[in-house]
Amino acid sequence: MTNSDASRSAPETSTRSTVSRESNGALFSQDKAFVEAGEFDAAYDELYNARLRAPEATLDEPVLKVLAIGLAKKRQWDEAAELMQEYIDACPDSSDSMRLRLANVLLKGTNDGRAAFRVLKEVNQEALSEDALATFKKLLKAAKESR
Repeated sequence: MTNSDASRSAPETSTRSTVSRESNGALFSQDKAFVEAGEFDAAYDELYNARLRAPEATLDEPVLKVLAIGLAKKRQWDEAAELMQEYIDACPDSSDSMRLRLANVLLKGTNDGRAAFRVLKEVNQEALSEDALATFKKLLKAAKESR
C-alpha cells in the first residue's frame, strides 16, 4: 500500500464511529414514514441503503417491530427473520411474542425446524397469555416434527 492509498483509507475507518441518536433519527426518518404508510418493501430498502452508510445505526424498537411484522405478513421471510432477530437482540427481556413470530417465520418461510426450536427454547412460557401459550405449543410441536 502506498502512502497515498493509506491517506485515502484513513477517513473511511474514522467514519465508523458510533452514530448518535440524532443522526440515527435523521438516517431513518424515511423508514418511519414508509412503515407508517404500510410500505414495508420501501422501508426495508431504505434501511438497507442507510446501513450501507452507517452499519451500526438502528431503528427505534417500535418501528423495527412493525417493520419486521409487516415483512412477515408480506411473506418476505428472510428480511422479516433478520429484523425479528435484531428486535429480540435489542429487547431480550420483552421479546417472547416476537420469538413466537420468528419461530413461525422460520417454520413457514424456511422450513428450518431446528432454528425455530432454538428460538422457542428462549421463550419464558410462564409469562405467556393462554392464547400465546397455545401458539407456543403448536409451534414447538411443528418445530420438533420438522427438525
